[in-house]
Formats: sequence, C-alpha cells, structure tokens
Amino acid sequence: MPKASIIVPVYNEESCIAEVLNDLKKLGEGFEILVIDDGSIDNTLELIQKNGVKVIRHAQRRGN
Repeated sequence: MPKASIIVPVYNEESCIAEVLNDLKKLGEGFEILVIDDGSIDNTLELIQKNGVKVIRHAQRRGN
C-alpha cells in the first residue's frame, strides 16, 4: 500500500511533464503517482505513458 498518492493534473504539458514525473519518482517507492490528463491535444499523453505511471485521461477537456 502506498504511503500517499500524488495527483498531477495536466493539460498540454509536453514541455515539462517528463521532468516533473522524473522528479516525483525520486521520492522513492511507496508513493503512487496518478496523472489526470484533461484532454491534452499535444504529446503529453505519450510522455506520461512512457514514464510508466498511472494515468486517467478525459477524451475532451473538462476544465476540472
């Protein structure tokens, strides 16, 4: 069971998401990283998937 869940909301964050996820992974095991993609139309989703973290994706932008 994770110590804590870290929830990262994103929308079109391809320029920085890989760096953010790498920094969060440095916290060590025991932390669950969950990314909520609010319908990004750039390469954000692909970069998240390459990092092997959990992702929930909204097909359309919901703004929340």
